[in-house]
Amino acid sequence: KKIHLFVFLISTLILIEGCGYKKIYSSDNLKFKIDRVNYAENNLNNKIVKIIKSFSNSEALNSYDLTLKTKKEKRVVSKNSKGDPESYEIKIVAELNIYNEVKNYTKSFTSQAKYKDDENKFKLKQYETEIEKQIVENIIEKILLFFTDI
Repeated sequence: KKIHLFVFLISTLILIEGCGYKKIYSSDNLKFKIDRVNYAENNLNNKIVKIIKSFSNSEALNSYDLTLKTKKEKRVVSKNSKGDPESYEIKIVAELNIYNEVKNYTKSFTSQAKYKDDENKFKLKQYETEIEKQIVENIIEKILLFFTDI
């Protein structure tokens, strides 16, 4: 029984190693390099630029310059009978201009989320911060997928 268990474990490890797993969002897999980024200093732009630059592959043949503009909108989606907000929506739009000597791409990336109001304004603010973080991650994912297509 111990021999069968040992053989099973070894063969399972070999199969798992040989399955061809690769990280999708690794700078080794992405074939672009970012030289310069023009953007206004704000929290959203700083987060996006920091992460996108971390995926820049210094050995890539395609190098690009970027111009980034972001806009965040928070709006009331519904109100109760008294006129107090019941739910909100946060929408973030990132306008990205990607260019080099040969090519020029302009693309808009949008992501949004709806959420309910909370009487505790501190908890509501924390929740909004978490939602904003998720929206930015979603936009970054879309930007990286766009880079794989160009």
